[in-house]
Amino acid sequence: MASLLEDPSGNWHVHFRFGGKRFKRSLQTKNAKEAQGLLGCIEDNMQLVRRGVKTLPPSGDVFLFLVSDGKLDAPRPIAR
Repeated sequence: MASLLEDPSGNWHVHFRFGGKRFKRSLQTKNAKEAQGLLGCIEDNMQLVRRGVKTLPPSGDVFLFLVSDGKLDAPRPIAR
């Protein structure tokens, strides 16, 4: 189970435990509805991984994988 926490500046953070590790990351939004949607996506993807429907990449970023619906496993550079 994951939870949301708003910091003093209004940014939303998600907290969860997965695979024996604790995660706390910024969702990079000040919008509560958007944060709630991302929380749901993370929880859904954690369930899919637990059931074996999705597989975590061996050396990827777990948070990024869960929040991107399994599409990213490492940060992408921004094209300039």
